[in-house]
Amino acid sequence: MEPPGADADASLRADAPAAVAAVLPTLDATMRAALGRTWGVGGDRLRATLDGAMRAEVGAAAAAAGPTDLFRLSSRAALRAGAAAFLGPAFDAAHGAEVWAGIHAWQPAAFSLPWFLAPRAARRVRPAIGRAFDVAYRPMEAHIGRVLAGEVPAEGGTYLAALLAGVDAATPRPPVTAAQVATHIFGVLVALHINVYATGAWAVAHVAGDAGLSAAAAAEVDDRLAGRPPPMGGGGGGGGSPPPATGLPVLEGVWAEALRVYFVTPSLRLAKAPWHVAASDGNGAAGARNGDRRTRPGWTVPGDGRLVAISIVDVNRRGGGGRSGGGAPAVWARRFVPPAGTPWRAAEQARTLYAFAWGPHVCVGRRVAEALLERWWVALYGAYAVTRVSDAQGGGGGGGGCPRCPRQTLCTRLGRRRQCGRCGCA
Repeated sequence: MEPPGADADASLRADAPAAVAAVLPTLDATMRAALGRTWGVGGDRLRATLDGAMRAEVGAAAAAAGPTDLFRLSSRAALRAGAAAFLGPAFDAAHGAEVWAGIHAWQPAAFSLPWFLAPRAARRVRPAIGRAFDVAYRPMEAHIGRVLAGEVPAEGGTYLAALLAGVDAATPRPPVTAAQVATHIFGVLVALHINVYATGAWAVAHVAGDAGLSAAAAAEVDDRLAGRPPPMGGGGGGGGSPPPATGLPVLEGVWAEALRVYFVTPSLRLAKAPWHVAASDGNGAAGARNGDRRTRPGWTVPGDGRLVAISIVDVNRRGGGGRSGGGAPAVWARRFVPPAGTPWRAAEQARTLYAFAWGPHVCVGRRVAEALLERWWVALYGAYAVTRVSDAQGGGGGGGGCPRCPRQTLCTRLGRRRQCGRCGCA
């Protein structure tokens, strides 16, 4: 986001550079700790919060007349569930629709417009972008302001409660403002939306186009709901390795292929210290396990504070080769679904798949994305069969096409596949 201009709200202008510099280190540290205490640990409370929001959105889409726009459904489910988990179910019930509408409208324009190349165009469209930003941001800032003032409590078990508990425990306690916390949570929700909604929709679409994968997706969700453990080796390099992070290897595998093909936004990293980047020798995970750590010559990024952009397209579509990743641009939904394909953790270690990076450089939001996708998968396949009606290029997806679907929409139908076992519905 751009810094606020001369017409910015008073609460934003109050965040002078010196005050922001004093608060940011504490916010960064408490942010990571709060993510670990909420999303990293998971637990019944987080699952119930996510399930409540996800099932409400999926159920409403299934009950509506006509086909379902999978992009729109995934977007709403991700942001409504995110708002509930970060700020609380009560906040989501009151303002979740505003948060979704604002971010859904703000994100494409804010991220696609080349501000530095088209300043005149930026000035023309900036009021509209600002209005969309306000729709999502203002309810969050107002709610957080009331929490900080002691007028209402932070909802228990939420990211906001964990974040503010970390701030309160800091010595000395920084003078955190509602604007700072709201801006931070707005950014986290935008990142959550970017990482999840489109790739989550594509993962479902590709499963819907493969009868075998559809059956496997439904079976793994049935196992999860019945309390049966996931298969071993689904997320690692072979037998005896830990189960996948979500316990749903079909989800992880198909989602990894969606990340490989459709996620093209560069990864940005601030080089605060010298950073050596070494190319893989091609042996990947197998070579590392055998003690072979040879690498081709790499390069060193100076630790001078420069911003480094990593081209995810180059890594995922051009680097490496074969069925495990880069050299195969065509979509193959089973590429990372074991046992037919290479498990995606092994592909990451072999540097033929860039999803959330590796080792100490792994994205802090990885667990957030995995938890959201897990509950998205359960909400869909726990009770519904997904049929693809049309694809995002306007053609038929096995159902003869849908004349009412825009060209850039994944059009689906959700039909109840069985009694869900929880409420007695048919």
